[in-house]
Amino acid sequence: MKKYTILLTVFLLVSEEIPAQKMVVKTYLERIHSGYKVGSAIGHETYWQIEYGVFYQKAPNGQNSESQILVGAGAEFEKEFMGVYAAIPVLYSDEVDFKVQVRTGVINGVNFVTTPSLLAHYKVADQMKLGFGIGFRALIPTIQTSFSFNF
Repeated sequence: MKKYTILLTVFLLVSEEIPAQKMVVKTYLERIHSGYKVGSAIGHETYWQIEYGVFYQKAPNGQNSESQILVGAGAEFEKEFMGVYAAIPVLYSDEVDFKVQVRTGVINGVNFVTTPSLLAHYKVADQMKLGFGIGFRALIPTIQTSFSFNF
């Protein structure tokens, strides 16, 4: 968590100098083959709807945090996943958008992982969006729901 806080602080300090961008704060729930993961992300969305930022995710408190994910030939236990993300729009309108997102980060501070996904967002209010997505993690499909605020 200390690494995430430092990463977030650096990101916010750098982002103060970038004009004409919206800040995006989101929380999400991801269903992977071994259970659920809860995550949060903070980033920026450019004028061209390209989004980038940092994220942190882990198992909910009530769930066994040692869910298994296959990595290479052996199995490791995933406790936390943190890193950076980028999302590029495929289709965009005023109310609905589809984006390709790539998250790259470290699991348990040891294993480097890249996870691609396709996300759809529906604008509920002027500053709020609901999202749904599908992706891959260790070559196994995942499902993601999200709620985001744009500032």
